[in-house]
Amino acid sequence: MSERKNSNGIVNSFAVICETFHHIDLDEDSIIRLMDNRFFIHIFENIPDFRQRAKIKYKLSNLLMLIFLTILERGKTSFVIIADVIEARKRTYESLGLIENGECPSHDTIRRILSLLNNDALFENTIQAFYFFLALLERHFLTQGDYKHISFDGKEMRGSGRASATQNPRRNTAMLNVYDTGCATVICCEPIDEKENEIPVSQELFRWLEFKNSILTADALHCQKETAELITKAHGTYLLTVKDNQPSLAEEINARFDNPKNKNKIKVYEENGRIIEILTLPKNYALADEWKGLKSFVRMHSTKNSKKPCIRLFISSTADSRLICDAINCRWSCEQMHRIKDMDLFEDAIRSTDKNALQNIATLNNLAVQLFYLYQAVTGMEFRKAKIFFQTNPIDCLNLILGTMSSEEIINKLIKELDKKKKKK
Repeated sequence: MSERKNSNGIVNSFAVICETFHHIDLDEDSIIRLMDNRFFIHIFENIPDFRQRAKIKYKLSNLLMLIFLTILERGKTSFVIIADVIEARKRTYESLGLIENGECPSHDTIRRILSLLNNDALFENTIQAFYFFLALLERHFLTQGDYKHISFDGKEMRGSGRASATQNPRRNTAMLNVYDTGCATVICCEPIDEKENEIPVSQELFRWLEFKNSILTADALHCQKETAELITKAHGTYLLTVKDNQPSLAEEINARFDNPKNKNKIKVYEENGRIIEILTLPKNYALADEWKGLKSFVRMHSTKNSKKPCIRLFISSTADSRLICDAINCRWSCEQMHRIKDMDLFEDAIRSTDKNALQNIATLNNLAVQLFYLYQAVTGMEFRKAKIFFQTNPIDCLNLILGTMSSEEIINKLIKELDKKKKKK
């Protein structure tokens, strides 16, 4: 087995932030004070209200908080059920000031809000705000040569389609998620129209996103020459899966690895139940003209299941062995996020065909997952417990997160500890 190259590789920023929270003093009285405050009430306050003033009956930020709290209760599958749960919690929500006039919003009101709400405004005033907080902390310990991992992965919302036997059949709506593994955050969630697929949607994102010091992974669907070129132009590094959609490329990769002449050129690494082979390509390699930035072929053998051997092929624009191995270990993280959205928030059960409403629901679910991780960081709990605590006591947990973020004393302590870690590196 070969030794790893001495490079920085991918940094698990969230793990570093979690560890740093554990090293600062959060006394019990401070935690109680944070949880007793009503920071949570402001989470949707900066989202512009798109409605005509004369027709406004419910405050937009209150409506969104009611919807979000209901979704958090292990997910809700329709606008009607969301309205029913709000009505069942009426007394609690009145005491919190979320229902001001004694009248609960109808399912039609909830449907209109989610159908007409600008998704960019929702994202920028919620997920992006938390992401900027994490990115601020991250900057205090990342050093030159450290990489971030970005995953592109589509996910169907399986309750959004209509069967072929119905009057208006349609396929399920899918969302393309761009996931920053280090900050445990979906930084972009784009719907895919019924008549298109992920490829043009992702390629459009590559045109305006910046990927400096980032390695991107995506499944075989995105193994396209134009995609490789766009990632390279965006200053990113790619590790793309190769399958049957590129048969000649897959054949070429296997032929190179199986050629006895290349035996001494192949570097082999074994870790996490995987054997990873890396073959650095010569500078004059012909396919490098077709695949922008191409530098290596990668073949992975999974040894976790001896009864069902698994082999994966990749192309990459780096030959750095540590970076490649780290990216392979990270590439399933987006799937873990999808699993949480299905198992805990029941995203696949949402019954709607409205694309904008579905995108807003997916964004609220992404926000929920991000908050689960933030609560884990602040409390030091295992993620499994943090998730259950948050869904059971969302108000207290939100207050703790937002109170922590607004505490200058806590932030200064965190930054001081992170700066120490950076100096040690």
